[in-house]
Amino acid sequence: QRLSSVTGTFQVAGETNLTGDVTVELWGDHLRFSGRPKQMRYGAFELLFDGHVRENTMEGTLAVSEQGRKRESQWEAQRERADFTGTWEWPCAIGERAVKLHVERRDGAYAATYLDGKVSIPVADFYDHGGGLYFTLLIGRDEHGGQRIGKVVGWLLGEGIVENGLLKGRIDFHPSAGGMAIESTVGMETPKPIIQDWTARRVEASTEPATERAQPENAGD
Repeated sequence: QRLSSVTGTFQVAGETNLTGDVTVELWGDHLRFSGRPKQMRYGAFELLFDGHVRENTMEGTLAVSEQGRKRESQWEAQRERADFTGTWEWPCAIGERAVKLHVERRDGAYAATYLDGKVSIPVADFYDHGGGLYFTLLIGRDEHGGQRIGKVVGWLLGEGIVENGLLKGRIDFHPSAGGMAIESTVGMETPKPIIQDWTARRVEASTEPATERAQPENAGD
């Protein structure tokens, strides 16, 4: 899930082991998806789900259309509870260093802080999708909110899920021309975004209650 855009795949176990992609529509907690196996011709087999997501449960009706015959039944599915808390570390897209994302629970919701050396930046734009997370962060601003010329400036976008103890997904960095240590010249092209597969390892688990944690302060370079 990336904001309101959702993609996915399905698998039907059995003699044929059918697999395919799903087309998804999402309105708040209302979810609808359909899927057709890649191995079969159009119209031979299709799944259609319409229901709601509440915390870690998805329930509604599942219609199966097979060879022109359609049957519908009530359906409920459970997902494993995801835990994003802790400090996650991965190689920075710009420069040979590691950066971190610290995630903790505060007042029943997730709160995140981006850590780059001595710089600590609260992540205000952080979304928890239950099974996944998504965040955006503008890095490289000075204390007045302006860009620091000669510093790395741009938007960082991350999305991922926790799988086998790793945070996996995609992370994008969209640099601005004024913040890439490039002299301002006429005709300069805006630097291209850096899009990478994201694999972050948890280097510190969050074990303290949120009420005992002090909120990190912004630090300068």
